[in-house]
Amino acid sequence: MAREGNTSAILEINTALIKILRERLNTKLSITDTVENELDTLYQYSRIMDYRYDNKIRLSADVDNDLLPYQIPKNILQPLAENSFYHGFPSLKDGQEGHIDIIIYTIEDEMIIEISDDGVGIAPDRLEILRNQSYEIY
Repeated sequence: MAREGNTSAILEINTALIKILRERLNTKLSITDTVENELDTLYQYSRIMDYRYDNKIRLSADVDNDLLPYQIPKNILQPLAENSFYHGFPSLKDGQEGHIDIIIYTIEDEMIIEISDDGVGIAPDRLEILRNQSYEIY
């Protein structure tokens, strides 16, 4: 981008990166953050990835507004979406687009975070191994 003189793109990427770093490296010793702040960090990351993938991957979030002030583990959304970018879309051909969808909602007293993409998918044998393992997050 610098060689092409695309200073507005460089400025946009640097601004997004600075916001991410400022949020992630702030001096508060907290392991949680609000859903709203985590989403904002994710959107900044997505802006950077837009340049890497030539705006071919769309990130969308459907979040109940009542959940925005709730606390969730810090740095949980961005790494999950990053997996979709890198593993779901290792290469997109001309004319192809990808989608990453995030849904955050509650069922009874539990917050549910779902992240899905329409990328290449996971090998069936690896998927079987993952499905046969037990995971719990408290």
